[in-house]
Amino acid sequence: MLKRAKIIGELGNGMYGTTYTADVDGITYCMKVQKILAKDKKKSFNSPLWRELDLYAAISKMPKSDSKFLSCMYDWDFIDDCIHVQKRQHKIKDKRFAEEIKKLDESNVCVRYLTELKPGESLHDHMKKNKISEKEFCALMLQIIKMHMVLADHGYAHGDLHPGNIMTSRCKSENYKLLNYTLATGKYRLSAIDYGEVIHKKFKQKLGNGSKRFFTDTDKYLMDEVMFMAHNFAFGWVKIVDKCGWNGVNTWNKATYKLFKKHPEFIQTAKYKYYDIFPEGVDEIEKFLKKIDKEFVNAGEFIKSSYSWDIINRLIYEFGANYPETYADYWKLCIVPKVIHKEMFLMILMISSIAGVIEYLKDRM
Repeated sequence: MLKRAKIIGELGNGMYGTTYTADVDGITYCMKVQKILAKDKKKSFNSPLWRELDLYAAISKMPKSDSKFLSCMYDWDFIDDCIHVQKRQHKIKDKRFAEEIKKLDESNVCVRYLTELKPGESLHDHMKKNKISEKEFCALMLQIIKMHMVLADHGYAHGDLHPGNIMTSRCKSENYKLLNYTLATGKYRLSAIDYGEVIHKKFKQKLGNGSKRFFTDTDKYLMDEVMFMAHNFAFGWVKIVDKCGWNGVNTWNKATYKLFKKHPEFIQTAKYKYYDIFPEGVDEIEKFLKKIDKEFVNAGEFIKSSYSWDIINRLIYEFGANYPETYADYWKLCIVPKVIHKEMFLMILMISSIAGVIEYLKDRM
């Protein structure tokens, strides 16, 4: 099919690849082009290319009730004399990552994927243009949970599911199953795209503690992913990133240090709210508080437990929801977040399981 494909126009570009609309025999598809290293042409799960292709193969065997929340691939190929030039929206600040990207840009090998064209726009653009009501917040969050659970049921995790990697299509409300509930999509149906960071046990990837927990405590892993997306909605992160950019891990470490150093009363009070969810992490948080009382501590180096990370993230989310001006100052944001549905967001932070979040969101629709 790709040999008959004719590019119509550009849809967008990311860090690694560019996505186009393409015509094949009068039907419009989505075509992604990205540079790869020559060695990655040989099949190996050491390469993200072959991990992504493996997931696409799995999606092709899923029932339609599951695969409609994902994207399907119809063809792929290599180009050995590729002249594709990758455009990027954000400047790369990390030197090691910049070197990796430079090697890719200098390669003359590309891979092309032909996938279904999802109508509509990215969730990123949808959130940027529209005011999200409480009912829509619940409907969209439940579909995002559905995506995560469909993948998890087949042994996969997306690994990079954010608003830019989710398509939003306007539709007549459709019913779908989530646990024992029959739920309605509402007027928008979501589907996950871009599987370059996909996780599976058979890949034997080198993963951080947070990602490793997908295999040891899937529910907690999925909860962290859900908290991330709820935080995206509540804080309007798509607008912040578009306007301010993102300063990365160094900002996070310094901001977290400031939060713990300057607001120990808030931390001491708030952390026990999450004790029942992450009892393993509370002792580590206590040690962190004592340590920063004497000297600067890099949270990324001091905190080792995934459960401690989860508590820290919830403390940050709660602090940001209650004190958005101070949060913007510590995280060096150029605008103050306008937190929406604050009461509901804070309530979600307190829920200990995916099933609990599903039930809570279902009842608020």
